[in-house]
Amino acid sequence: EIGHLDVKKDRTFILNNKDVIARSLAVGIYSLFAGLELKSYDGPYRPASKPLDFKKYEEYEKGNYFKIVTD
Repeated sequence: EIGHLDVKKDRTFILNNKDVIARSLAVGIYSLFAGLELKSYDGPYRPASKPLDFKKYEEYEKGNYFKIVTD
């Protein structure tokens, strides 16, 4: 979640910080695939993730999940 477009403060932030938001989303998405160790910082929130385990989807009990949902 980035913000609520019906909240003026959130909408203004999103519209005025598109590049920062785009980069943050890209890092978040990448971290889901690769897992990242974040450097220390003074922010109020510390995102954390482990790499996605794609193997469990490829070895799904009913077959390769990715093929099931895309065929």
